[in-house]
Amino acid sequence: MKIFTQTFKIFTLATALFGMSSGVMGQVLSEKFTDLTGDNTSSTGSSTSWSGNNNFPTVEKAYNAGGAVKLGTSSAKGSITSKSLDLSSNNGGIRVVFDVKGWTGIEGSINVSIVGGEQKTISYTSLMSSLAFETKEVIFTTGGTTSTQIKFETTA
Repeated sequence: MKIFTQTFKIFTLATALFGMSSGVMGQVLSEKFTDLTGDNTSSTGSSTSWSGNNNFPTVEKAYNAGGAVKLGTSSAKGSITSKSLDLSSNNGGIRVVFDVKGWTGIEGSINVSIVGGEQKTISYTSLMSSLAFETKEVIFTTGGTTSTQIKFETTA
């Protein structure tokens, strides 16, 4: 899955994986945003609002960006929040994998959080000019419940 921010950030939640079971990763959610139109390779981006989907029903300042979701504007943070997921196995341990790259510069970071729980701040260095996304991984050792939501939010 892919995500961007107009505030000079772009990230991709490509094949986001949530949940661990008995030490073996179980894929609970995967989203690639392949049906979204727009542009994710130039600084013009996309200004068409995205209202979410079944996997990410809660969005704030999110936009279509050509197989990706652009988060935020030059003056406002953006975020997407997953549907409720059963992440209670393995004592609530969660692994989140996503791709990210900056718009025309790196401004801030990406917050990945368990809604109502722990938050991790992720830095990245890849820029749109490289055309390649940078893969990031976040591990939460506990916190997953039978109705956990994961939130991705810009910091700048």
